[in-house]
Amino acid sequence: MNRIWISRRSSIPVREQLSAQILFGILSRRIAPAERLPSVRDLARRIDVHPNTVSAAYRDLAARGWVKREA
Repeated sequence: MNRIWISRRSSIPVREQLSAQILFGILSRRIAPAERLPSVRDLARRIDVHPNTVSAAYRDLAARGWVKREA
């Protein structure tokens, strides 16, 4: 997975920044079809945000059909 850059000074919520960057990775093919995204906790730790933020971004992308969530 490509690097994620989060601006804490932006007026755009972190969840939206994260969703947009993952979507960009998908559209630019830096994230391959069927590639597993990092776990919620792993990504949260790597970008220093709360796991609920990452979970919300993943849910948003799943609701829009960009990723599949596994139980």
